[in-house]
This record gives sequence, C-alpha cells and structure tokens, in this order.
Amino acid sequence: MPSESKRLRSPFAGGTSELRERVRALGLWGIDAEWDHVNGEPWLQELLDIEERERRRRSLERRVRTARIGRFKPMDEFDWAWPRRIDREALEELFRLDFVKDGTNVVLIGPNGVGKTTLAQNLVHGALLAGHTARFVVASEMLNDLAAQDAHAFVRSVIAELYGADAAAKIRIQYGGSVKPGNAAELMACPDIDGALIGGAALEPQSFLEIIRNGSA
Repeated sequence: MPSESKRLRSPFAGGTSELRERVRALGLWGIDAEWDHVNGEPWLQELLDIEERERRRRSLERRVRTARIGRFKPMDEFDWAWPRRIDREALEELFRLDFVKDGTNVVLIGPNGVGKTTLAQNLVHGALLAGHTARFVVASEMLNDLAAQDAHAFVRSVIAELYGADAAAKIRIQYGGSVKPGNAAELMACPDIDGALIGGAALEPQSFLEIIRNGSA
C-alpha cells in the first residue's frame, strides 16, 4: 500500500509548494485550509488549470469591454500599400510592445484616412492580449473631457476666491453635459468633476449600468 500511495502522488512530486502558491494566488482559501487532505489528489492540478484559464478569459473580457476599442480591421487585413509613405518595419516593431515596458509615448503622424486609428486600435488590442489594461480614446473625446475639466476647475476657483480654498475643496461640482458609457470613465477621472447628472441615458437600464460601472472603474 505505501508504494501504491507513492505512485498516486508522483505527478505532484516536487511541485506541491508551487501548487499551493497557485491555490493562494487564486484565493481558494477552503482548499488551502484543507491542504493536507487535498494535496496529491489527481483532480487538483486540473482544477487549478480550469480556474486560472477562466479567470484569464474573464479578465480579458472585462479589459476589452472597458477599453472600448470598437469594431476595427485586424492587421492582417491592413493595406500597407494605401499610405503613400509608411515605415512598416517601425510600426511592426511597435507590436512587440517594448514602448509599454519602457514607458515611451508613441505618436502616429499622417493625414486623414491613412489608417492611424486602425493601427492604434490594433496596438490597444495587442496590449490587452498581453495582459495590460488600456483605454482607446479618440482626440475629439479627449478634448471634450479636457474642456469639461477646465470648466469645473474654473467654477471651483471662483468658489475659492469667494469662500476660501477649504470650501472649494469640500463642495461637490457635478457634470451636467452628455454622459455615455463611452465617456463616463474619462469624465469621472477629472479631478474637479465630482459626479454627473445623468439624463436620458438613465432611462435605458443597460446603458445606465455601464455608465455606473465605467465611471466607478
């Protein structure tokens, strides 16, 4: 019997500490508490594999949703011959995402219609697949968010002049413009915007829920 028991546990020989670390990383505290009973069970490895795979899938799904890339043409369909001049080698190197690791900014320069947006969407998608969190925002939306922040900052500065900095810091200034699932996160990230007055979007439960979720991210 001892040899049989040893044979059953052999698939986990030398790897029990690694398995337990995975259990703890996943927050499976019930299994961790009963480790002496479950260690060496043939189903343990498969259970952890399934749990990790599902969590990766859900993480990617959540990050893709919050990134709001929209529909885009994949790079294997990109027409490299369409722009009159393009540094294909440099662009393909970007997809190695070294600039993300180095914290380097990337600027795509060119006239309208040459595929800058498509390239940016594919870069964001590639970063998501690599495990990063990203957000795709077009320039017009960014300028609108900056304008909203500037307006709220001005209101707060007026309050500070009239009633003091302490009162200005405590007062809540809410945004009354158009709030959608696509701009809620950016608006709520502005330091002088303390909330939003939701209008027509509140009449659509799914849209309202996405505004709350994105604005709280």
